[in-house]
Amino acid sequence: MTGLFTPQFFADPYPFYGRLREASTLQYDKRLGWMVTRYDDIRALAKSGLLSRAKFEAERLVGLSAEVCFAARPVMDGFNLEMMRRDPPAHTRLRGLVNKAFTTRVVDQLRPRIQQIIDELLDAVDDAAYIDVIGDFA
Repeated sequence: MTGLFTPQFFADPYPFYGRLREASTLQYDKRLGWMVTRYDDIRALAKSGLLSRAKFEAERLVGLSAEVCFAARPVMDGFNLEMMRRDPPAHTRLRGLVNKAFTTRVVDQLRPRIQQIIDELLDAVDDAAYIDVIGDFA
């Protein structure tokens, strides 16, 4: 599928995502790995244990020049520390550490502060004729 990592994609990625969903629920890209575009399929794959982030991360830079690999290494090292990019048992251990921060009770306690932030962001663009939701709000 064309369009990934082009200026048009970065300016507005949503048409690309729409074409991706329409083309198939499952796509493979050698740099991104498997792209699963439908919620039910994502849940099923996540629970299946068939996918491995470690294998994908090890292959992400294969075939690229030494210069590109060297430049990408700090970013890749950072990616590899993220909980969502880890396989069990490391993912399971990290998830156990953060689960308590995302209970219903804790999230409910954060609600007033989140509402305050949202109100401030909306107030800042209240008189604007145009806003960029990603840049101005998200």
